[in-house]
Amino acid sequence: RVFHGELPCCRCEHKGMEMCDRQSLVVPILGLYGELLRAAHDGFKTGGDVSAVNAFLSEVQKHQDDVFPEKFNRVMWRKNKRVVEEVVLFGDLIERMRERIKKGTMFVAGERGFGTESTKSSDFLRHGKNDFIRHGSLPEEAEGNGKGEDVA
Repeated sequence: RVFHGELPCCRCEHKGMEMCDRQSLVVPILGLYGELLRAAHDGFKTGGDVSAVNAFLSEVQKHQDDVFPEKFNRVMWRKNKRVVEEVVLFGDLIERMRERIKKGTMFVAGERGFGTESTKSSDFLRHGKNDFIRHGSLPEEAEGNGKGEDVA
């Protein structure tokens, strides 16, 4: 229940902050969940023993709304006024992650043997406001960095 606790930024009501720490945890936790899904999917395809992974995923799925809340209410201060706003956390990202794993499009090796499918297509996972997290997309100024490197 990581996302139901009161984080230090929440106790300060996000004064002087652009976002809540909960929002910064979405992508890493989504990545860990994706790795578990991939391990279960790959194990199923190869006949490996993934019973422990499947048991864990089953528990997560039973409590999905608590583990991966779609939204939360964030208290912030704007122009010396206390504002409560509903903010997207995981939204539909969990379902989209499951679909990518099922389709086998989660990971595509790049030139150097690493990369993700989401960095190679226009169908990337977008999360939050336009200027928040764009998993797999590149800022316009970084796309043409001239070095031929993927920018994370």
